[in-house]
Amino acid sequence: MTGPDLRFDSDAELDALVRAFERGEAAPAAAFTHQAHLAVALAYLERYGLQAATSRMRQGLLAFLRRALGDDAAAQVRYRETITVFWLRLLAAALAGTDARRPLHERVNALLVRYRDATVIRRYYSEARLYAPEARDRFLEPDLRPLPPLP
Repeated sequence: MTGPDLRFDSDAELDALVRAFERGEAAPAAAFTHQAHLAVALAYLERYGLQAATSRMRQGLLAFLRRALGDDAAAQVRYRETITVFWLRLLAAALAGTDARRPLHERVNALLVRYRDATVIRRYYSEARLYAPEARDRFLEPDLRPLPPLP
């Protein structure tokens, strides 16, 4: 990753990012980094659990892509369910391994550093599987190594 790591000084700062994402204020697309995506996902996981977090993230990302691309069809083409679910499952397992007595923003900061490299996904998926047509609409399990077990 280039540039400084995203870092939160309070849960309120993290909440502000989540609200901006939900309202469509996390634009332009170039400013909404990989770490910003992860921070929103982690906040959703902590507050809603894996199933609801996945639904919220899917809806939010599709809305984000529609705004960025100006077209619903283009958003559907760019979105990949496999990538969204992969990150949510990976982060759910990682978040479960943190000390829940610590403030959420501190746990998020640590995980953002740990997963700052978006290419982590390539340790789990071959290019062919990750970009297979069916990976767009449904989650495909990794073909290179399994995801950590869910909590």
